Amino acid sequence: MKTCYQSGLFILVTTLMVSGCTPQAEVSSVHQDVQTLSHEMRTLQTETRDVAWQNALNARSTEGAWLIPGANTPARLTSQLGLLTFTLSRVGPTGNGVTVYIHIHRDGDKGLPAFNGNLVWGKLSGTLEHYQQVNTHSLQFQAPAALSAPVDIDLAIHLPDTQLSDVGFIRIHGLSPSDTSMDTPDTTQ
Repeated sequence: MKTCYQSGLFILVTTLMVSGCTPQAEVSSVHQDVQTLSHEMRTLQTETRDVAWQNALNARSTEGAWLIPGANTPARLTSQLGLLTFTLSRVGPTGNGVTVYIHIHRDGDKGLPAFNGNLVWGKLSGTLEHYQQVNTHSLQFQAPAALSAPVDIDLAIHLPDTQLSDVGFIRIHGLSPSDTSMDTPDTTQ
């Protein structure tokens, strides 16, 4: 018992002596490193949660592609226009609302006609297994034609009367061609 007490006392005294000899600059540096690491861990945990939500929603989706701000992960959607990949590049406040910046990509050797689609946004409540969409809003959007392949389109879509905190998810669905400008002309005359 006395040996255990003496060992503990020796460790305590040694620690105090060493910390007393450590320059203050090194202590401040270590403290800053710990704060930075802690912030990075919180960011990683948030991103991991958002990716889990986005993956779960897209795995169950029968209509559209789900994007969760902060997931930083693309979502794929098979539509009348083929397989498209959507990435939420950025969400930012604007005059009287929020603008979402969405990148659309399609592989292959064909362009993409101009198209219309629906965008729904709101918040999610509950768990991955039992969730509800809360305070949802929707609007229609248009995307321009992309005549060359592979297709890369960047859209900026304004969500009026919306705060950043109101955009917990974005769902894109109902894509359809808006014109026939991409149809191949008949050259068999």
